[in-house]
Amino acid sequence: MNEKEKQQQQQQQQTYPVKTAHEFFSEINSEWGRFKRGAIMSTIVCSLLLLGFVFTILRISNFHGFEFNALFLVLPIVGFLGYTSYLMTSQYHFFRRWEKRMNHITVMKKNCYLQTAMMIRTMKRQIIRYLLIANHF
Repeated sequence: MNEKEKQQQQQQQQTYPVKTAHEFFSEINSEWGRFKRGAIMSTIVCSLLLLGFVFTILRISNFHGFEFNALFLVLPIVGFLGYTSYLMTSQYHFFRRWEKRMNHITVMKKNCYLQTAMMIRTMKRQIIRYLLIANHF
């Protein structure tokens, strides 16, 4: 290989982040569970933080009284934790919905490979039969 061919090959490898669709789907399938578990764990952690924060604020307000100035600190924190829990739950539902679609695509891909393999076998048999018939004459 000369230098130009090597550079062109490197440019093509840099241009395409995934070589084949099979590689792409295999990589997604291997990572999918991890993303889904991460969304579940994030939802649980944010929900626990929210509950812990609310219970702590309620305890403090029962013992020391509740100051109106503290409301400006408490409400944004509760809002951010609640919104983060909502986002993580939405992300989990997104992963569940797309997991079904990805599994369907994987099954379709396998069926396509099987059908292609069967067609190739049939074509090979027909070619062999044709060659055998042609050799008899």
